[in-house]
Amino acid sequence: MRSKSLLLYMILGVPSAPIVAQDTSGFEPKVTELVYETRITPDRSFGLSLSPQVAAGIQAGQIEIRARAVYNPDFDANLIHVVQFIVPGGTPLPAPAVPDESSPMLVLKYAVRVTHISFSRKTNPPGTAVAMLGHVVWRPARFQDPPIDFRTYFGFAVLDGQTQPFSALVTFPGVLTVVPRDSDSTGSVKIAFPNHNVTAAR
Repeated sequence: MRSKSLLLYMILGVPSAPIVAQDTSGFEPKVTELVYETRITPDRSFGLSLSPQVAAGIQAGQIEIRARAVYNPDFDANLIHVVQFIVPGGTPLPAPAVPDESSPMLVLKYAVRVTHISFSRKTNPPGTAVAMLGHVVWRPARFQDPPIDFRTYFGFAVLDGQTQPFSALVTFPGVLTVVPRDSDSTGSVKIAFPNHNVTAAR
């Protein structure tokens, strides 16, 4: 956990204000919606284990591994739905479709119950850093991973006045992925700030 905290510090930056947890009082920020998709690549993932065939396919640009996370707390009781899947190389971000549960192209699928969200202000460059923590509560029977109650983390930063998270730090079972470049990810996050205005990033 110490190494993950250090990477978060390096990628998302140093907060200039105390970190606060998400609540429902209306006086603190709140993540109201999140959709995020990223490429998972060996050069930016720690602990990623790939078969020789998959590794060769990625190296040749024939295939990509994607991860998609969807969070809508008002609709689905604070669950992040996560899928990891394989697409042909060069598939646009986001992918047009996600494989169904019976497809061999589906690598993982699970749901995370969010138990804590923290916010901090960034000064250089100015923006908001968000850390979402939770544990796995569901997965299809065909998958052995991730284990139920596996603790997971998703962190990202949104610059003031911009439309897309500019960096992210994601944990999957045994894997820590850093996504510092916009070209490797796409998504939309809505944060309701204390003044009740909603800022959207896409």
